[in-house]
Amino acid sequence: MGASLTTLTNITKEIYEGDIREQLNNDVMTLRRIEKTSRGTSKVGGRYVTFPIHTKRNAGIGARLELEQLPPAGQQGHESARVSLKYQYGAVQLSGQAIKLIDEDYQAFQSSMEIELNGIKRDLARDLNRQVYGNGDGRIATLTAVASADTTVTVDRPDLVDVGMVVDFVEGGAVENAAISVTAVNQDTGEITLSAAVSGASGAGYITRAGSSNVGGQREWTGLGAIVGNTGTLYNINSSTVDV
Repeated sequence: MGASLTTLTNITKEIYEGDIREQLNNDVMTLRRIEKTSRGTSKVGGRYVTFPIHTKRNAGIGARLELEQLPPAGQQGHESARVSLKYQYGAVQLSGQAIKLIDEDYQAFQSSMEIELNGIKRDLARDLNRQVYGNGDGRIATLTAVASADTTVTVDRPDLVDVGMVVDFVEGGAVENAAISVTAVNQDTGEITLSAAVSGASGAGYITRAGSSNVGGQREWTGLGAIVGNTGTLYNINSSTVDV
C-alpha cells in the first residue's frame, strides 16, 4: 500500500496563522467622546472633591425713566457641590508556570501576562462605558417578567450580560442573592440563566456585578442617567430646593 495522509500523519505539521482574532465587541464609543479639559482637576484626596457652582442671577435690574427709583439690589446665588470619589478595580491571577512558559513567540501566540493585563483593561473600559449611561446604582439589567424561584429570567439588556459574569440580584434596596454566576445568555429572547434561583417583580428586580450595587453606598460612577434627571439629589445639590 502506498503512502497516504494516514501513514504520514506523524510527520505532518499544523500551520498557525497570525495573531489572536477578537470575537468580542470592545467598542467604548462614549468614553472616547468624553474629553478632559483644563477646567477639571487632577487633585484628589480625602473624602470628597468640593467645588462651587453658580445657581442664581441678580434680580436687581430693570428699565427706568429719568430720576425714577432704581431696582432694589439683589445678589448672585451659589451652592457647594460635592463629588464623592469612586474606585474601579480589575483582578488577574497567573501561576508562575503560566508566566514563564507562555511568554515568548515560540511558546505561544501571545504572552500570558500580556493577554490578561490587556484583556482586563479592555473589560474594565467596556464596563465603565456602561456606567456612563447609568445612574450609579450598579444596575446592569432589569427583570421584564416576574421571576418566582427561577434560574432562567428575562431581562431588558441581555447585551450587557456575559456568560461567566458573577452578579448580585437586588430588589427593594437589598441584595437578595449574592455572587450568582451567569451560565447562559439568549440575546434573542432576553433570557439569562443563573446558577441559583431568584424571585423578583418585573421592573423592580435587577442584577449588578457582584459587590457593585449601591446597597450600603454608591460604588459605581454617577452616570448620565442621574445627571440629566430632574429629581433627587446630585452632587449634594437637592433639585427640589435648588432651581438650576
